[in-house]
Amino acid sequence: MQDTEALLCAALRGDNPAWPVAGDVDFIAGFLERSAYHGVQPLLHHLVKPEQLVAPGWPQAVLAECHRQAITWTMWELRHQALLKQVLALLAGVGVQPVLFKGTALAYSLYPGPALRSRGDTDLIVSLVDRVRVAEALEDLGFLHEAGVSGDFISYQASFTLTEASGSSHSLDLHWRINNSQLLARLFSYEELRARAQALPELSPHAFAASPVDALLLACMHRAGHKQSPYYMDGVAHYSGDRLIWIYDIHLLARKLTQDEWHEFMGLATQKELRAV
Repeated sequence: MQDTEALLCAALRGDNPAWPVAGDVDFIAGFLERSAYHGVQPLLHHLVKPEQLVAPGWPQAVLAECHRQAITWTMWELRHQALLKQVLALLAGVGVQPVLFKGTALAYSLYPGPALRSRGDTDLIVSLVDRVRVAEALEDLGFLHEAGVSGDFISYQASFTLTEASGSSHSLDLHWRINNSQLLARLFSYEELRARAQALPELSPHAFAASPVDALLLACMHRAGHKQSPYYMDGVAHYSGDRLIWIYDIHLLARKLTQDEWHEFMGLATQKELRAV
């Protein structure tokens, strides 16, 4: 496990590492399992170039699976993008401007191509007063509200999923507060995030994403939160904030911040008592 994680990290750093154990079928299987869990197979396909490796040896099975996942996510992204454009245009038409955050926002603002940032849904936050009409608009487009825990003091989000005839599904997590934790829910309001939000023209003329400073704080909060609340993959609960795609998000955000934004980040982290995360 440790060797697998070390190899993944080296590849994501761009070190062009040699494959350590030629012909070890169990190591190959473990690498594919862990790279899938970490959500980085499309990213590995982009970063690992066989002709640039310091030594040959990366198994064809690994390269082929990463290539297959890159194609799969590209096809998913094309349809997801089309749906998001439709959703955002509809909401703009009724005067609602959601703020995107986490995966999709980062996919379109940080990554060379959005399909490199694998994700299961799109997170967007709206004002409390708009949540009902946004939900109705999504249902009008064919999204189904997934049943979950109800109650204003239990959950501050609702999931909507559109399943197509092909079997492909696309989910939106509609938030009216940033987090379900009572402690964290009020740290960032929609109004605060919208005031600092930046346009996301790569996605849609109606798309806005959390600012880089807010996005970095939210990424740190998200990672810390999954140490207590599980992340589900194939129905299995995982308690960890060390999923590599989340850490890569933080790496790209940190690299993007200017000196002034770093000062703003530290000030905001202090103000909101988030320095520990």
